[in-house]
Amino acid sequence: MKKLIFLLVSVLFLSSCENNIETNSVAMQGRINNSFWKSVNITAEKDEFGNVILTGFTAIDQLEINLSSANMGTYALGSNNQSNAAFYTLLADGKEYGTFVFPSSVNEISLLEDGSGYLDASSVVTSGGSGTGLKVDIIADEISGAITEIKVNAPGVGYKSGDVITITTGNNNATFTVLNVSKSNGEVVITESEAGTITGTFKFTAVNEETGETVVCRDGIFYKIPVL
Repeated sequence: MKKLIFLLVSVLFLSSCENNIETNSVAMQGRINNSFWKSVNITAEKDEFGNVILTGFTAIDQLEINLSSANMGTYALGSNNQSNAAFYTLLADGKEYGTFVFPSSVNEISLLEDGSGYLDASSVVTSGGSGTGLKVDIIADEISGAITEIKVNAPGVGYKSGDVITITTGNNNATFTVLNVSKSNGEVVITESEAGTITGTFKFTAVNEETGETVVCRDGIFYKIPVL
């Protein structure tokens, strides 16, 4: 029993040391399709408009993150603002995956107009946008009937980021926008921007526009990357 406890403590200690090594030097790493990925070379360049291109390379692939600023904050990927985007490329054949504006099932939405005359309901049919089959659950104010909360019930197919959707029933005057879709989404969070370097986290789902195949990246970090 004592040997087992000692072994567990040793494993935890070594794991802690490994994590410190990974995050306490200039680094760009994450999990791509559940496999650990770490760049061997990293560049970060800022153009005259303040846009930043962060690129990590290995011998077989490349990961690029485009951001509209080097300032601290959260940058949504997969939206119709393509100033913020992620791209993963296999160097052998040039096959590229990106957070493009791409038709797919809905991932995230945001209420635009709260409308009037609505009641709490599930699986409410919607109209408009690029796709079909999108349904939502709504919670409405008891007096005005204005929608106060909304979430996706059935994601539908063929929608694009930026689509404006109308919620039927009520007075048919509540709308929301599609922020991103299941095959193209994610976010980058710059947690530190000082002394000419940036540190942060990232995650995304990127799609190949020709095949519709996706790459999923999770638990991504970039640490103390000099911005030139």
